[in-house]
Amino acid sequence: MANPEQFLPFQPALQNSHQLKNYQQQMQNCRGISHFYSFTTDDNLNNALVIPDNCIDILFDCNTHQPTARVYGTVSRYKPVELISGHRYFGIRFMPGIMPDYIDLIPEDMPDHEYNFLDIIPGAASVIEDIALRENFTQQIKVFNESMANKALRQSSQITQYLITEVMRNNGNIKIGELEKDIGYSSRNIYRIFLNDTGVSLKLFSRFLRMQIAINMIRHPGKPSLTDIATELGFSDQSHFIKDFKTLTGVSPRKMKVQLSQPAVCLSQA
Repeated sequence: MANPEQFLPFQPALQNSHQLKNYQQQMQNCRGISHFYSFTTDDNLNNALVIPDNCIDILFDCNTHQPTARVYGTVSRYKPVELISGHRYFGIRFMPGIMPDYIDLIPEDMPDHEYNFLDIIPGAASVIEDIALRENFTQQIKVFNESMANKALRQSSQITQYLITEVMRNNGNIKIGELEKDIGYSSRNIYRIFLNDTGVSLKLFSRFLRMQIAINMIRHPGKPSLTDIATELGFSDQSHFIKDFKTLTGVSPRKMKVQLSQPAVCLSQA
């Protein structure tokens, strides 16, 4: 069972890559933020492969000569994101299904898209500059929190909040008929409300979550077998699990397990 307050979306290419240096991470779990992170790219890296996680990220390029920031919606399958070699980055990852109100877009505009921070958060140039000037990760977090302290989160409906909790509680393995009985809405209304609030369908959200949970099961101590993971997540058999996992991440679960078992960067949980 995934606890919504403790679930940590994982991006292997950012959090377990030999081509990133000085990776740091700090959980937040308030104001809709899952965690902050920072890293420096090495001199040969020009992109990182990201995978679905149901999250919105804000990523600051802290090049002091020309700092920039971009906002990313979740991808629907693995996709390269452009990075600049030798640059220092600072990021904010929001909790799955959460969208801050200061992003001047509707949720359905986010998946598989990226935007210039200043285009959708006008008047925030000073925030970019201030974060870029801070060498210390903790200070960058402080600047962001203070700059955005008066900004609200977009309020999802109580139905969507309940659905996210239920999807996580059931490891992404939900039955729409049971949800209809629980909340007294038709499946059509459930899907419409959820899509309007999160930008992705309930089916896709559940599918992405199952893959993220599978990765967390693979990377943690006492790693269960792929058969056990498939069963735990409600797949009919291991082959269906492997096919879906590879479609979303670009690699098989077995290859992911090998990659994650190799020490790469030091993760810090401050």
